[in-house]
Amino acid sequence: MRPRNQPMSQPSESDLPRRRPWRLRTRLALALLAVFIPISILLIVTHLENLDERRTSRVENFRTISETIAALIDGFARDMESLALSTTITLGEVPPEAAANNPALQPYLAHLAESYGNLRTIFITDLDGRVLTGSTGEGNGTDLSSRNYIAALKEGADEAWSGAIPGLQSGQTTLAYARVIISSEGERRFFFVLAFYPNQLVRRLPDNLPSDARVSLVDNAGRLIYRSDDPDQTLPPVDFADSPAYQEARAGRSVAIESQTTPITADEKRHGAYAPVSQTDWVVGLTVPTRIVDGPLESRFRRDLLIMGGLLLAGFAAMILIANRLSRPLSALSAAAEAIARGERPLVPDAARDAEVYKLETAMAGMSRAVVEREERLASQARVLETLDRVGESLATELDFNKAVASITQASVDVTRAEVAALFHKSSEPGGGFELLSVAGGDGSFPMRPDDAILERTFNGESVYAAELAALPGRRPSKGDQSNGDKGLTLRSFLGLPVVSRTGERQGALFLLDSRPGAFDEYQQGLARGLARRASIVLENARLYSEAQEVQAQLRRANTAKDEFLALISHELRTPITTIFGGARLLHSRRRSLPEESTDEMIASIEDEAERLYRLVEDLLAIARADLSEEVVREPVELNPIIEQVVKQFTNRHPGRPVEVRGGKEPRNILAETTYVHQVLNNLITNADKYSDSGLPIEVELSVQDGESVVRVLDRGPGVAPEEMDQIFDSFYRSQRTARQAQGKGLGLTVCKRLIEAMAGRIWASPREGGGLEVGFALPLALEDASVEVTASDRT
Repeated sequence: MRPRNQPMSQPSESDLPRRRPWRLRTRLALALLAVFIPISILLIVTHLENLDERRTSRVENFRTISETIAALIDGFARDMESLALSTTITLGEVPPEAAANNPALQPYLAHLAESYGNLRTIFITDLDGRVLTGSTGEGNGTDLSSRNYIAALKEGADEAWSGAIPGLQSGQTTLAYARVIISSEGERRFFFVLAFYPNQLVRRLPDNLPSDARVSLVDNAGRLIYRSDDPDQTLPPVDFADSPAYQEARAGRSVAIESQTTPITADEKRHGAYAPVSQTDWVVGLTVPTRIVDGPLESRFRRDLLIMGGLLLAGFAAMILIANRLSRPLSALSAAAEAIARGERPLVPDAARDAEVYKLETAMAGMSRAVVEREERLASQARVLETLDRVGESLATELDFNKAVASITQASVDVTRAEVAALFHKSSEPGGGFELLSVAGGDGSFPMRPDDAILERTFNGESVYAAELAALPGRRPSKGDQSNGDKGLTLRSFLGLPVVSRTGERQGALFLLDSRPGAFDEYQQGLARGLARRASIVLENARLYSEAQEVQAQLRRANTAKDEFLALISHELRTPITTIFGGARLLHSRRRSLPEESTDEMIASIEDEAERLYRLVEDLLAIARADLSEEVVREPVELNPIIEQVVKQFTNRHPGRPVEVRGGKEPRNILAETTYVHQVLNNLITNADKYSDSGLPIEVELSVQDGESVVRVLDRGPGVAPEEMDQIFDSFYRSQRTARQAQGKGLGLTVCKRLIEAMAGRIWASPREGGGLEVGFALPLALEDASVEVTASDRT
C-alpha cells in the first residue's frame, strides 16, 4: 500500500497512449467530401446565376417586343397622318361657304373611311370646331371645340393627336387625329379629323406574344387608352401618371421591369417593359405575370439540382469503392517507400491487381534505381562545377581582351584535355563574319577552314559534337581532318559550342579538336559548355573594359578640345568686345572734340566688330543646334529672293565689292529652312570677300541638275591646296596659306556644312581654274520644280 504522502508517479511520454492515425480509406473519404462539397456549392451558385441571367434575358426580350409594338403603332400613326395630309391637300380648294352644302363631300369622306377599315369616322369642322359634314352623315353641327385636339389646332398647330376621349355617340374610348385644311394661298379653312377605336391597333400586334401577356397603351396624360385583356373597355379607367416606368418611357427611353406591380394590377407582380411611341407621345407596355417566366425556370432548376445531386452522390460512392481497393496494397508500398527513403533497395511488391497500383509499384521500383543514378550524376556535376568555378575565378579577373581570349582557349585545353582549342568572335562590322581570336594546343594554328560546313552550324547557334568526323553524313576528309600540324595526327573528335551573350546574341564559338575518337565524354562536354558560358561573360567584360578605355580617351580628347575651344572663343570674343567697348567709351567722352572723319571711322569700326561678333554667335548657335540634332522642318522655299536679299545686304555693307549673280532668272522652289539658307549664303559670300583682293568680283552661279538646285560661290583669292579640300569644313581649321591674310576662327565653312546636311543637301569645295576657290552646295527641289526639270530632261 502506497504511503499517504507519497506523490503519484507521472507517466512518461512513451507510456501515454498514442493517437492512432486515421485509415487511408477514411482520409480519402474526407478528402473527397472536402472536394465534392465546394464543387456542389459552386455548381448550385453557378446554376442560380444562370437562371438569373435567363430571367434577365427574357425581360430584355420583352423590352424588344415592346419596342417593336411601339414601332408598329408609330407606323399606324404615320399612315393616318399621310392619309390626312393627302386629303387636306385635295380639300384645300373647297370654299368655306360650300363645305356645309356640298353634297359630294359626304360620299367622298364615306369612301375614304370605307377604304381604310381601321377608321370609325371622318368629319370636317369649321375653324370654331363645329362639325360641317362627316363620313356617316350624322352629327352635323356638333360642337367639338372642347376637344383637346381642336383646341390645339385653334391655337395655331397644324396637326394634333388626341389622348383617350369618350366618343360623343358610342361612349367608347376613341382616338383622333386632326389636321388643318389650308388653301393653296395659305388660308386656314377647315379642320379635318380622323377617329378610330383603340382596338383597331390589335390588327397590327404580333401573333406570337407570350401567353397571358397584356399589351397596354397609355396616352400623354397617363390615361389608359387600350389594354389587350379588356378590348371592350368594360373595366374601370386606370391612371398611369404616377408610374415611374411610365414617366421614364415618356422621357423617350424604353424601360424594363422585373417583379413589379403595375397601375392595372396593384396586387400582382409582373415582368415586362414600357416603350415610347414617338409619333403620338404615347407609351406602350407589355407585361406578363411573374409565374409565366419564373415558373418554368424554377422547375428547371429543381430538376437540374436533383440530377446534379445524384451525379455527385454516385461519384462519391465510386471514389469510396476505389479507395477501399487501394488501401490494401498501398500499405505494402508505404513500407517499401520508407525503405527507399533510408537509402535501401527493398523488393517492391508486384501482386497488385489494379492497373493504377501496378503503375505505382513500377514507378517506385524505378525510383529506387533513379536514386543511385541521381547521386552519381550529382557527384559528377559537383566535380564539374568545382572545376568551372576554379577556372572561372581566374578568367573573370582578366580584363585585357587579348589575354582574356587566350586564357579561355588555354583553359579549354587544360580542363577537357583537348589537343586543340580555338575561340572565334563575331565581327562588329556590319555584315561581317566570324574571326579567329585565339588558338591553344597543337602548333598554334587552327587546322580547319572557317567555311567548313560543321563550323558554320556552330556559328549559326547549334551545338555540334562528332565522336568521329569521318562518320558524319556527306562529309569528305579535308586537309584539317588529315593532320594536326607537325604532329601528323588525324583529327577525329570535334566539339563546337556557340558563345551566346546574356541577351541571346551570338558572340562567337568555341571549338575543341582531338585525334582520339569519342574523346569528349559527357563530363568533358559539361566542362566545355560551362567554359563557353563563362567565355561570353569574359568577352563581354573585356569588351566593356575596352570600350570604357576608349570612352575615357575620347573624353580626354574632348576635354582638350574644349579647352582649346574656350581659349579660341575667348580670344575671338575679346577682340571685338574690346574694340566696341573702347570705341564707345571714346565716343562718349570725346565725341565733340574728335574730327568728323575720326568719329565716322570709329563708328564704322564698331559696326564691323559688332557684325563680326554677331556672325561668331550665329555660327556657334548653328553648330550647337546641329550637335543637338534638332529636327529641321523643311518646306518649299523660293531660292532667288533669298539670294537677292543676301547680295543686297552684303553690297550695302561693302559697296566697293561687286557681286555678280548668274542663272537666277527663273524662280526655283527648294525644300529647305529659310534662315539656314540665308546664313549659308552669307557665310560663303563673306568668306570669298575676306580671302580675295578688293575690287575683284564675287560670282554666284545658279543652276538645276538632277532634281537639285545648285549654288556656287566663286572668288579669285589664293585658293586652297588640294590636300586641304576636305579639312576646310572641320571645326576651327584654317589653311596655312590663308591664315595670315584675314582674321577668322575656322567656323564659317563648318556651319555651312552642318546646316546644308541638316537640310538633306550636300556641299563641296574645289579649286577654280585660273586661281581662286569654288564653294558650292546643292539642295533638293520642291516636288513641283523637280518634276518640271525631269520632264525637260526627258524631252532632250
